Amino acid sequence: MSSQSAPSGRTNAEAADGHAKMLDYLQQMLKELEDAQGGQDEEARQAIARLKQKTEELASAQEANAKSKGPPTTQPPSDIEIASTLDRLEEQLGNLEGVLADADEHTQNIVGNSTSLWLSGSSQKAPDQEGPLADKGVI
Repeated sequence: MSSQSAPSGRTNAEAADGHAKMLDYLQQMLKELEDAQGGQDEEARQAIARLKQKTEELASAQEANAKSKGPPTTQPPSDIEIASTLDRLEEQLGNLEGVLADADEHTQNIVGNSTSLWLSGSSQKAPDQEGPLADKGVI
């Protein structure tokens, strides 16, 4: 796998490792759920399979994109580009917080407990959290 930087600032290999850990965690949680229910949850299995397929497609696209870019440019992004990217990321984070805040308590607990898996590749520790999920103690 390429050592190119993923959008999160992690290398593609670190991001792929985080994706694998997240999928393993979801499969483990599904197994526990199925054991408790006494049967298979086909809808959840299909959702995990779709998520796995999409993460594999994303990894392939990122790798192809990194190869097609050629050598990296030496010119850093402009302040406007950085500000635009930050605005877009803040909006996406706000949307995600809204979706998670509206989720049931069990879902919020699963997401909250799994953050160490998908944040583990990050070079920074989780910042002081704000927003609707922090108010509920989820993050």
